[in-house]
Amino acid sequence: MVLIEAEEKAHAYMDSVLSIPNNVAVINYINTPYSDAIIRKGSITPKDGYVPDAKTAVRIAISIWSSLYGEQCLEEKTPYEVSLKEDSVWVVRGTLLPGYEGGTPYIELLKENGVILVVNKGK
Repeated sequence: MVLIEAEEKAHAYMDSVLSIPNNVAVINYINTPYSDAIIRKGSITPKDGYVPDAKTAVRIAISIWSSLYGEQCLEEKTPYEVSLKEDSVWVVRGTLLPGYEGGTPYIELLKENGVILVVNKGK
């Protein structure tokens, strides 16, 4: 019943917005934090997700952290520790080299689509 109502709302939304191109669909994800997402029809979703491995997760993490903390800061926080939580969330954290003090960068990314769940710099 709820799914049908959500589908009807999505169609009503599509009908009410004239500027949405024909190749876009509005989908309401029930019981998730993502609602009224706009998804391109025909979009390819890789079998193993957009962040399929640790190497990709680290590349994304470095890209995000560089803009927040600067590249020099990141050089002091290697190597990076990477783990996959519940087969769906990549956790990447920096480490401190001997003799360095301070916090280390931390990020959580969804394996499926690369959505950033958490970004911070621990102490």
